[in-house]
Amino acid sequence: MRVESRSQPQSAPSTRGDYAAPAPGADLARGHSGPQVLELQKKLNAAGIQPPLKLDGLLGPKTEAALMKLTGSKTFDATAQSALSTRLPSAGKGDDFETTSSKPTLPEPPAAQAVNVATQPPPAGSVAEKTLAIAQQELGAVDPRKTGADGRYHGWQKLQTIFEQATGWRPSDKDVQASSQPGGKSWCGIFACNVLQQAGANVKWDLTKGKMVGDVQHVLAPSFKDYRTYKTERQAFEASIKPGDVITLNGKTNHHAIVTSVNPDGTVNTIDGNKPHIGEGKFKLADVTSFYRPTAS
Repeated sequence: MRVESRSQPQSAPSTRGDYAAPAPGADLARGHSGPQVLELQKKLNAAGIQPPLKLDGLLGPKTEAALMKLTGSKTFDATAQSALSTRLPSAGKGDDFETTSSKPTLPEPPAAQAVNVATQPPPAGSVAEKTLAIAQQELGAVDPRKTGADGRYHGWQKLQTIFEQATGWRPSDKDVQASSQPGGKSWCGIFACNVLQQAGANVKWDLTKGKMVGDVQHVLAPSFKDYRTYKTERQAFEASIKPGDVITLNGKTNHHAIVTSVNPDGTVNTIDGNKPHIGEGKFKLADVTSFYRPTAS
């Protein structure tokens, strides 16, 4: 008796040649390919899918499985978009614990003009210019890696003052000497807030909310709600960042840094607190989740 082999049904193409771009307005599904799928894969990785997806722009079985795991849907429709957005790193987090529910209006300068403006130094006498000058002076003022003349880490008194001026809370000598994170609090945002205060901005750091408050605009990066408009919105957001702004960054903790320059290669140079010292950094604009900008000029 001849036994016929039973072929397994395929729910979607399995080779690169069998993938195709989605029709305009169509929801993404297995078998689709192109930049929209690539953006989806990036967001799934950012949401923490393990192992990370290969960024090949092909919606195959692994991408479908990741989508199903994080959203409960095999199709990237409006419901799945909403579900995935809740899993992405929050642009509103502060020094490890800030949350926010509102999204301020994103400035929308012409993209080409914004890039040119962002790469220029701030106007003379502006809060931004003063911010950069003061931040430069603060480099190395606190450094737990070094020992001061009193046998404690270098700059512990300075850190105590930074906390008091920025938050209104003065950690005790014992607490600040024992740890460069008194009260268990990270202070990258607190440091940035204090620099803005010294530059003349009417701001302070709210320890209960973990965010900068006062006469300051907090602009959040666009959320990935609609893949058809996200790229343009993201480009406009990155183009609007200027020297003197305080950015927040993706990561295990939401790091804060003062932008000193915006570079043509899509990076920014920064001065940061809690590195664990006050030092310089460099980050990708693609990793920026929000920025603070004083409303006073």
